Amino acid sequence: MEICPKQRFFYGRKKEIIDLKKQINFSKKSCIAITGIGGIGKSLLVAKVIEEILLDKSDAYEYIVWNTVTRYSSIDEVVSELISIFDLEAEEETLLGKISLLSKHFHLHRCLLVLDGFEKVAQVESFKRRLEYEDFFVGITKGRHKSCILVTSQVPLKDIAYVTQSLPLESLRLEGLDSNAAMQMLRDKGLFGDGCIQLIENYRGNPSELDTVAERINRIFGGNVQKFFDYETTVIGPRLKVMLNMQFGQAGLLSDLQKEIMIFLAEELSKDSTPIPFFKLISGLKERLGLKVSVSEVITAMEALDERSLIETSRKSSKQEVCYSLEPVVKKYILVDALGLVYDKTSASQTSNTVQERM
Repeated sequence: MEICPKQRFFYGRKKEIIDLKKQINFSKKSCIAITGIGGIGKSLLVAKVIEEILLDKSDAYEYIVWNTVTRYSSIDEVVSELISIFDLEAEEETLLGKISLLSKHFHLHRCLLVLDGFEKVAQVESFKRRLEYEDFFVGITKGRHKSCILVTSQVPLKDIAYVTQSLPLESLRLEGLDSNAAMQMLRDKGLFGDGCIQLIENYRGNPSELDTVAERINRIFGGNVQKFFDYETTVIGPRLKVMLNMQFGQAGLLSDLQKEIMIFLAEELSKDSTPIPFFKLISGLKERLGLKVSVSEVITAMEALDERSLIETSRKSSKQEVCYSLEPVVKKYILVDALGLVYDKTSASQTSNTVQERM
């Protein structure tokens, strides 16, 4: 069991906090997933919500457990660890038996359980594993109980569990800080001026990324935002880098088609930053991959990438075709490919010197 993460300052998120507290305290939701890109603040938001719940009513729960999922764990190992944390005696060694034991505990006691970083157990290409994840979520949410499970994940739970039935799961997709909160954050870090607005836009209000770039601007450019912009560079923070390393490096998280889509977008956007319309994406993929491109498969792949906040969508009106883009930090990660996780040997040789992006 671990302690909730804390930070000295917390910015914005008032609406999200109110919504989550309402779902937990009044709607009595048994499981809520908070998803979003790396560094966006999922864990800190959950910690803040728990803090406020306990301030309102210190005895709201008999048990509060924060469990950070470790990489390459199986769901069986996660469940076994939870049984140990709650000090339960498992009579059955099967996964379903242990899930049933946890479920009974959630019905008998008021528990608040946080599963932080659930994407680490994702094996989206393993049908058996996805069925096990479904068994887990079905089991722990069965019937009405006074307990609540909060799950943070960079990958939507429907991409992790094989859903054959309607699960009582609520989901909140976390976006960047609003402009006022992000501006206050930069001010507290000693950055001022109109350039801060551009910083917030470039880094999409991601607090972890803004923290990283603010530290660099203070350390290297004496807090002068404009001097930083003069070098036309993009800084990638450690949390987002770890997330992208996992997405591209962990087997089964991104399909080959999803990788090719992101590579194509990055290379095209490096030539012209205008968002790419769907028809151009399809024609570009056909040229890149040959004629073996299914439009329906591309649509499915794009929807999954959008839900993971790995691509951006836009359109001028509801009647126009959707256009696609990438965050500047994601685009740079793909083009630089520092760890060799993005391009395979064939595609890398074709594109290694294609792009001279402003790094």
